Amino acid sequence: EYANAVRTRDFSFFGGETLEEHKARARRAIDKVLASGGETVAVVSHGGTIRVLLWALTGIEPSATALLPNCSYAVVEIKNGKGMLKQFGLVPDPAANATEAY
Repeated sequence: EYANAVRTRDFSFFGGETLEEHKARARRAIDKVLASGGETVAVVSHGGTIRVLLWALTGIEPSATALLPNCSYAVVEIKNGKGMLKQFGLVPDPAANATEAY
């Protein structure tokens, strides 16, 4: 079922939101964040919402981002209301920020 969900805009699990509905809800939320005037913001969510946000902001279809790694992040630059994907699927290195060994 998951494979179908990432390819079909009108598919929903057990009568829940379709991808189109999820995208519309996520877009409303991100528009509020963008209206706050922050120059740099971090939005934290699960992969499904990140995928539909990338779709809403950049036009990249969710099926193209289906392999988003767990605990990863994407960087999107917004100019004149349009998003440009700068980086995708980045996974932080926890050792890079460690201050002491255990």
